[in-house]
Amino acid sequence: MATTEIGPEMEKSMKENGIMPTGARPTTAAVAPEEITLGAVPPAGAGTGPAEIAPGEPEPDGIEHLGDTPVLVCSPGGPVVRSEQDALDVIGTALHLGATWAVVPVTRLAPDFFDLRGGLAGQVLQKFVNYRIGLAVVGDISAYTAGSGALRDLVRESNRRTHAWFLPDLDAVRSRLAPPDRRTS
Repeated sequence: MATTEIGPEMEKSMKENGIMPTGARPTTAAVAPEEITLGAVPPAGAGTGPAEIAPGEPEPDGIEHLGDTPVLVCSPGGPVVRSEQDALDVIGTALHLGATWAVVPVTRLAPDFFDLRGGLAGQVLQKFVNYRIGLAVVGDISAYTAGSGALRDLVRESNRRTHAWFLPDLDAVRSRLAPPDRRTS
């Protein structure tokens, strides 16, 4: 797998801001459109060493290779996706880190996402399709699907396709992304 080395200043900045796990080397991705933001830029001189997570703060999102696939694994306690812009922020981070998939825990999705009448799920899923980033929603959504036949249908149809999945956990994502000769089922 080919990777592009990043400069030492960029690597240091990314590590200090919790964007990249130690030792990760993101691949070069297309430049994200202006509408995608990557979060606040720290003031010059901020942070002099590796970022430490304060007690009670969520772990940062990070890149993980599941098989040969670079995946942005979003932490459960990070910012909630409440709008198209929030989805674009996740997509921007994925593109910036060279990920082709994003794993988003259910806890990172606003309850409105699961109410299909509001349209948020459609808007979010369409953004991921447009930017060619796969989306795996992980966690228990049974409370939402119990009250919505339309949501159950969306989940069933999505899980039959290759661009968006609703799965119970990260292991299920690993299984789906594994090369065909290594799949457990």
